[in-house]
Amino acid sequence: MGGVTPDMTQEAGAAVTAAFHAEWGRVVSVLIGVTGDWDLAEECAQDAFAQALRSWPRDGVPRRLADHGGAEPGHRPAAARGGRSRPAEGGSHAGQPGNGRG
Repeated sequence: MGGVTPDMTQEAGAAVTAAFHAEWGRVVSVLIGVTGDWDLAEECAQDAFAQALRSWPRDGVPRRLADHGGAEPGHRPAAARGGRSRPAEGGSHAGQPGNGRG
């Protein structure tokens, strides 16, 4: 393999820019639903687009943003919450003591 060429980097950069303009609001909205936290959702979306800038020149531009692994909601949000599920109503976590389910 010949590695990543400047043309590949330029094409990927243009694709990330286009995806950012077309999908930013939708990505952040989904992540807010997953995390319940606006700031964390924006950080996760930024991370996904930054990862795309690193990986798309090497791996190719996916046909859909959702096909890009870095855009999968839940990986960083779960890690940021220590792997816990999103808090249930009342502030308890599902399956933990104090919520009547654990």
